[in-house]
Amino acid sequence: MDRVGIRLLAPPTDERSRCWRSRNPIKGLHKLTPTDFYHSVTATALSQFIQTTHGMIASIQMVHILCLACVFALGLALALRLAGGGFDSESMDSLSRRFVPAIWIFVALLLVTGALLIIAEPIRSLPKPVFYIKMALVVLAISMTSAIARQARRAQRAGTTAPVNRALAVVYMLIWCSIIVAGRMIAYY
Repeated sequence: MDRVGIRLLAPPTDERSRCWRSRNPIKGLHKLTPTDFYHSVTATALSQFIQTTHGMIASIQMVHILCLACVFALGLALALRLAGGGFDSESMDSLSRRFVPAIWIFVALLLVTGALLIIAEPIRSLPKPVFYIKMALVVLAISMTSAIARQARRAQRAGTTAPVNRALAVVYMLIWCSIIVAGRMIAYY
């Protein structure tokens, strides 16, 4: 118990999973195991604060999910326009100039909230392969968003309309759907 009577969630102290800080940090650093790393992150003040503040993890998760929903909706609008549908009255360049900056803002918020969730409970996501699949898909989705925006700008500068690319639009949305599914699967696998 600390001074205000809140019991902190300290990592286990058994022989196998001792925090690496309890060892000689110079000589024992090469012996840092993933479990030791998870426990050392869990023992940080920020992790303890997030864990012990009532409703903090749920609030961070809520913001994370809302940001993902916004990115998905904005990405869907871009994909529909890329496929030749959606906002027919607006050019792809105009649409990407309006939506892509918002996508970047929401992606930044996703990265912040995701990092906070990992700091709070590293053992929940870091050891799971599906987490790394999700991160690879996020990198791919960010790359595709950037490429779509570049393509729309190039077409606008050339005085043409961005070409309709249904296959790219479908792949783009499947990647975002896969990110959502992978995010849910982290809790189960």
